[in-house]
Amino acid sequence: MVNKKKEILIEYLKYFLKRPVDFFLRLLFSLRIKSNESALHKFSLDEGIKFLNPDVFPQTSEIVSICQKIYKKRVKNLDNFTRENSEGKIFKPYFFNIMTPDELFSNKCFLDLCTYEPLIKSLTKYYGITPKLASVGLYLSRFNSEQSVSSQNFHLDGGDPMHVKFFMNIFDTKEENGPFTAYNKKTSIELINRYGYKFNKDKLAMKFIDDNIHESIKGIGTKGSTVVAETSTCIHRGSRCRKNKFRLVFKWHYTLNIKYPPYKNKSNLNLLRIFKFRNTIKELSLNPLQKLVLLE
Repeated sequence: MVNKKKEILIEYLKYFLKRPVDFFLRLLFSLRIKSNESALHKFSLDEGIKFLNPDVFPQTSEIVSICQKIYKKRVKNLDNFTRENSEGKIFKPYFFNIMTPDELFSNKCFLDLCTYEPLIKSLTKYYGITPKLASVGLYLSRFNSEQSVSSQNFHLDGGDPMHVKFFMNIFDTKEENGPFTAYNKKTSIELINRYGYKFNKDKLAMKFIDDNIHESIKGIGTKGSTVVAETSTCIHRGSRCRKNKFRLVFKWHYTLNIKYPPYKNKSNLNLLRIFKFRNTIKELSLNPLQKLVLLE
């Protein structure tokens, strides 16, 4: 954890040197938050992961309805939304975004959720500074015969020292649908210390996948329920769907740096990275907090 704190401080310093005005605005917002605000408890991430009921967000029912309609519109041509890697192979055919930029920006509820003030206040206290919305999308998980590749294995997210991701179930999600699964901070640290971990090796302890000694938290719940985790600290995996089953989640994702190192495969359609849509966002009617979270 000492190295983690050092990594975060270095990222703070780098961002301050690059964008001092935005840094101070983010810091100023954090200093104005009162420690006894109820939202801080509702969205607390003390353990690095939390399960949220559907009634937590006022935008939930509208988002679920719109996302279900998008899925029904796409269901017959889902393969058109997968993307190829540098080798010409389909990249993560078991987990990909099916939302277009137009669908994101023409439905106000999506960015309203991602910039929901009580949520942003809580995340700001967790980060120590107002986080940036890095990416969003409507992600489909489907059966993969291998069941143990890439993000289907336990891993951590890199590129930024603090990734916080939200996964809202668009349909009821059970074990058979391959729910997001993670260990809390404490257990994750114990497991990393025991087995070791190196980024990009994708071999994080297949040894403890069936380890029942440690209890994981899963995104199993009714439509509208949400699981949130700091995926740079909490070991996690997902999309292990059983045959003929699928999972659909609205995923939104915060980082310290809105331009954290991008994935090798660049596709505005598949990866809705917020910084790529700066001009579109600037044309929207935004309040000061939304500008702080969405722009730099």
